[in-house]
Amino acid sequence: MNDPKNSKINSDLKKNNQIKFKKNPRSLSRLLALQILFTDDFFRNGSDIKSIKKDLIENYILHEEYDSVDLTDMIDDKFIDQLVFGVKENFEEFDQQISGFLQARYSVETLDSVELQIFRLAIYELKYLLEIPTNAIINEYVDLAGGFFVEKKIKFINGLVNALAKELRKA
Repeated sequence: MNDPKNSKINSDLKKNNQIKFKKNPRSLSRLLALQILFTDDFFRNGSDIKSIKKDLIENYILHEEYDSVDLTDMIDDKFIDQLVFGVKENFEEFDQQISGFLQARYSVETLDSVELQIFRLAIYELKYLLEIPTNAIINEYVDLAGGFFVEKKIKFINGLVNALAKELRKA
């Protein structure tokens, strides 16, 4: 029997965990870069990045309202490649930077893969894409985290990305 209380909880969870669809090509491109890196990590870096990207773009479902939409006009393809390959080339250095901000009970190895990819992407943008304002980078990755995590984890991600930003973008 359906319990109205459980239906309300499930509805709230579903609503809270949906990634906000933004028509901004860079926002969507960040989401796709995150998913490409997550998929690559899932397969232990043994996948072809171009195949993962192609599959995600061709088969992506943004939201039930949009069903399967052709993403080619809605993304910044070069920006996705810049993010993904920039992270892939520098992930060991980025992981060391992340480790420096983690408390003793945490390590890069204990982080959730999505969380780790968010940190790596944020570091890449903070370090190499200086034309993008710091607050814009922080907000984008905190918004992305909101689609995957509960409030406590989002606050953790926000705090760490802010700390990384202060370190990487100090004048």
